[in-house]
Amino acid sequence: MPEADSAGLILDAAEELFARQGFDATSIRAVTREVGMNPAAVHYHFGSKAVLVRALLERRIRPLNRERALLLEHVLGDGKVVPRLEDILDAYLRPVLRHAGATTGALNAVLFGLPEDVRSELVDDLFGEVHRRFHAALRSVLPGLTAGEVEERFRYMIAVMLHVASGQIEIYPSDARPLPRRSEEGRIRALVDFLAHGMRAPGSRTGAGRDRSDGNGRPEGKPERKRGSR
Repeated sequence: MPEADSAGLILDAAEELFARQGFDATSIRAVTREVGMNPAAVHYHFGSKAVLVRALLERRIRPLNRERALLLEHVLGDGKVVPRLEDILDAYLRPVLRHAGATTGALNAVLFGLPEDVRSELVDDLFGEVHRRFHAALRSVLPGLTAGEVEERFRYMIAVMLHVASGQIEIYPSDARPLPRRSEEGRIRALVDFLAHGMRAPGSRTGAGRDRSDGNGRPEGKPERKRGSR
């Protein structure tokens, strides 16, 4: 078996086992037993369990963040036009929601099942740069909010995204009203619109809800980038 194939099989098995059993309860031997390999195979490809879990998270998250960065670059353009809040949110949400499903739920379980020190280092490495870039973009279109308020709402947005992407939105009481039938694109737009309203709620700088923006998150006198003009 080619080395790349064997490494991929190990990552697939590890992702499933870490999600189901947690980091501490999953041994290297259990992973290799799942794919019918010798435990030495993990050490050959990854060196340790900590490196293995980093590799399985990186292979899922790095491509999403590369796509986010490209989308944000298109949204921000040359900086002469203030982007729409909705387009910034779309750039962050779309890569995850387009690949939503069981894998997202598994990755959440893996990440949150890690020891705190391991998780903290991974989050900084995998999400730090993209988080800072999007936070700065959000601040630029939400002048009525403090940096802390933007961060708080950004985290609420991430929590909603993970809930929807992992399929938990489908867990509901039997007598709940059915959701509107939407295409994938329709669902993304509905979520973006919902979150944009929350992001624009008055903050501590806005007093009675008025700030220096025109009501759409744009500073007065600045033109708006048209939707979809990336």
